[in-house]
Amino acid sequence: MPPASRLTPLFVIGRLCWGILFLAGTSSAQNSTSSAGDLELKTQTIRHAQAIAAAEPFTESWIRVKGVVTWVDRTAGKTFYIQDQTGGIQVSCKADVWPNLGDEIDTQGVLTRGSFTPLITLATFESHGPQPLPGPKAASGGGLLTGTFNGERVKVEGWVRAGKMIGPHRLALVLDSGGARLPVQISNFNLDTPPDRLISGKLYAIGIATPVKARGAFSQLVEIQVLVASGQDASFSIPQYKSPWDLPLLSLHAVFQYTPGQARNDRKHTRGEIIYKEGDVLYLNDGEGGLTVKTTGASDLHPGEWVEVAGFLDMESFLPILTDAVVIPATKPGAPVKPTEFTSATLMNGLQHANYVTVTGRLLDQLQAPLQADSDTEQSSLVLSLKAPQGIFTAELKKTEKLPASLEPGCMLKVSGICIVQTDAVGTPTAFKILVPDSADIVVTRHASYFTVKRLLISLSIVLGVLLVVSLLAFVYARRNTRLEGEMRERRVISAERNRLARDLHDTLEQGLTGIQLRLHGIQPGAEDSGASLAAARSLVQQCHIEMRQAIWNLRAETLEHFDLGEALERTARSLVLGSSIKVELKQKGPKVRIPPLIVDNLFRIGQEALTNAVKHATPTLLTIEQITTSSHISLVITDNGHGMDAPETKTGHFGLVGMKERAERIGGQLIISSMENQGATIRIDIPLPAKA
Repeated sequence: MPPASRLTPLFVIGRLCWGILFLAGTSSAQNSTSSAGDLELKTQTIRHAQAIAAAEPFTESWIRVKGVVTWVDRTAGKTFYIQDQTGGIQVSCKADVWPNLGDEIDTQGVLTRGSFTPLITLATFESHGPQPLPGPKAASGGGLLTGTFNGERVKVEGWVRAGKMIGPHRLALVLDSGGARLPVQISNFNLDTPPDRLISGKLYAIGIATPVKARGAFSQLVEIQVLVASGQDASFSIPQYKSPWDLPLLSLHAVFQYTPGQARNDRKHTRGEIIYKEGDVLYLNDGEGGLTVKTTGASDLHPGEWVEVAGFLDMESFLPILTDAVVIPATKPGAPVKPTEFTSATLMNGLQHANYVTVTGRLLDQLQAPLQADSDTEQSSLVLSLKAPQGIFTAELKKTEKLPASLEPGCMLKVSGICIVQTDAVGTPTAFKILVPDSADIVVTRHASYFTVKRLLISLSIVLGVLLVVSLLAFVYARRNTRLEGEMRERRVISAERNRLARDLHDTLEQGLTGIQLRLHGIQPGAEDSGASLAAARSLVQQCHIEMRQAIWNLRAETLEHFDLGEALERTARSLVLGSSIKVELKQKGPKVRIPPLIVDNLFRIGQEALTNAVKHATPTLLTIEQITTSSHISLVITDNGHGMDAPETKTGHFGLVGMKERAERIGGQLIISSMENQGATIRIDIPLPAKA
């Protein structure tokens, strides 16, 4: 240990932390030890322990209860049952130590939830000697299924349906008690009689009601059994033994008919051919009727075999069934059983349940349903939906190989199999289905019409596809034709323009040049009229110049190659008024849209003529060019503030207002001219634009 002078504050703090942790660990260890075996745990009633386990939220915890041991069997595991004045509970031992039946014990362990009822695990106990067992409560198999008596001693009775030994000293029985099947196990039992001799006898027993099976996390009770501690708590009333095969052999049709003196413990003896097998359920037929038989020894049986059965009369879903049956092979009396044909209306009345029948219907649909086979391999069964005059029924087939190739909706089928009637809550037949043994039992009597729903849908899809392709082709060709028509129209306009230009040049420039040539040939050196001839030639040259400029303006302007329509007209106007006091204004409204070249050319020429006419004839001081565009129209407005126009200009050899109207009409537009004296003139051209291709 370091000297006190060398103890630093950090060292002191560290020692204090270690001390706190040590004390906490010691306290935790003491609490853990007390949890496992502290005798200071308060003793709770069993009902209170059950209430704790049923409350939410629940956490496993140690608990202490006191009660009398009501059942114990060392060959069945480290468990036993105890009961106090409030209820009973199952206890699981911590070591290989068991209490004795009737001992009053003080036990403590971990309270946990079981599959249906709570239980105590990892238990230790202390015995306080024997005490009288709690009195049993009368119950039946149907009453026990409510879970009311779980963990408590009950007194039951019932008819023995089946029995076998589990080990050397434990007997397992199945009782018909209160209209329900009730398993019973009797421990510490020495049987002098074979278990099959107990069948049809009556058992009176006192034991513990305990759950066998519950449904998942819902803790919903499905099956319950009674555990009897010893043979002293069970007594039998066994009638004189008679082999079931010595009973009268009845036809399947007569098994459920009224028999005077019939008792609940009487067995029925019958025989038939196995038509269909589903697990441990056999569907028999003897040619006169059918019957459902439930047995536990059907693993080696197959359809087509004849068997004798002896079992008890029961009802499931208000329909007859022979349960807890024993089966032995029987000799085949003759030809195999054939199905009997019925209408769907006859099968609907419920009298042919489990019979081997044939019925006809029209196939509506088919689907694959999942099926868990006996070999634990995932398979699927074929479910056919058929329509009959009285309604719709289904046919189920497990063996789907070798099905008819023409099995398609709309065909008529003749189906053979076991008729299973379905009932409502009060037992009234509501529908039926057919369990088909083999694919050979499905016969197509009439093929489906070619125009089935499936084929009609396919045909409709093809037609719609063809129409779609045709529509697309028509749209493509329409666009192409529109472009071709536009090109042809433009070519016609160009051709007309060329012809017009040729005529203009022929009528103006060529005639002027011819006149100049004649004048020049007529001039003689030194002649007196040579001056007049030169003046006339000079006049003709000026006239030819004017005519040439007009022809050039009528051609496509170079300005349009570099500017849009408004800008090109503005540049043209400014070149016209160069050197004068006339002002030029340009206004453009609307979005920029693509204008076909043909429309642009003609608008430009019309605008040129309008501007030229205004400068030459109106003496304006302001020229306004306004271009208005929308997605479907273009308007060009030329305005001047000159002295106006008296009448349209129609002088021969000039473009004039008539030519402007012709150009506007050629491109599908409208020319509007308005003028007032001394207030100028306005020329407006409205042109519709073609739709976008």
